[in-house]
Amino acid sequence: MGFGGLEKKYLGPLLDKVRSLPADEWPLRALSSMGEITLSDYFRQQGASSDAIQYLCSGFESDSVLEWVHELATVSGPILWKIRGGNDRLPLAMAEVLRENIRYGAVVVRIVQKADKVEIAYLNAGSHHSMDADHVICTLPFSVLRGIDVEPRWSPNKESAIQNLYMGAVARVYAQTKSRFWESDGRNGFASVDQAMDIWSPTFDDPGKRGIVMSYIYEDLAVRYSNMSEEAQIQRSLDVFEQIHPGIRDHFEGGTTWSWQNHPYSKGAYMITRPEEFRTVMPYVSMPEGRVHFAGDHTSPWPGWIQGALHSGLRAAREVTNSSQ
Repeated sequence: MGFGGLEKKYLGPLLDKVRSLPADEWPLRALSSMGEITLSDYFRQQGASSDAIQYLCSGFESDSVLEWVHELATVSGPILWKIRGGNDRLPLAMAEVLRENIRYGAVVVRIVQKADKVEIAYLNAGSHHSMDADHVICTLPFSVLRGIDVEPRWSPNKESAIQNLYMGAVARVYAQTKSRFWESDGRNGFASVDQAMDIWSPTFDDPGKRGIVMSYIYEDLAVRYSNMSEEAQIQRSLDVFEQIHPGIRDHFEGGTTWSWQNHPYSKGAYMITRPEEFRTVMPYVSMPEGRVHFAGDHTSPWPGWIQGALHSGLRAAREVTNSSQ
């Protein structure tokens, strides 16, 4: 059957149901009962062995099965698009058009709603500033927003969503090598391992001889990595890489790390929905509060994806337009 066969056996029928529903109808009301079951419990109900459950969950045992299958449907879609020359060309193009209106280095510290406007207080280079707006579109992750003063307080449902929305932990460790020596025996550098991580080789089609092997680490394991020093993370990852590509230490030139959990303006990688949160959190994530509207991938049908951020931005912009008419 193989690893792919396991996934098809236990998730295939449910995945087909998700794909048959409108892509932007999220959460999927027709499958709401699946939002109440953890991924591990679902596999257990299907008769999967403990080893199969460990492999299939990959560290996401506590997530809702509906969240997992929806994400799988997104990843395995017919086409995944990218911008030629790099996806950063989009924000760079936006910055060029909006250059006069961007406040770089601004750290929002307070949001005050009044009857006719919203006041935003922020720090910039150690100095206090403020600005007024008719409406505000807030794209901050809720993990960051919950640390900002707000007046008046959010409504109870919104406050609960902001406080309880879960941002998954993700870490990456990169190792640069003198050459892509693994290609000499037909390997592409990618691998699946028996830990909550994937192994990627993002330079597989780049020109030149050097290579990069990286670990994409999830959830509890990502938390443990994020609490280590950078050098400790690199050395532990090299131990894993050595099992996949023997001799990588002999070719190793340098490494670096990244943790979304440790970044002060993300405090997590992307929204993950746990059981019951489809009832207690999801209905209120994108809900506007007076003159404050909410966007960002976490408020969209595609958390963690660029199209989710774009989708949410268009939706929030329409909200502002409609409320101003």
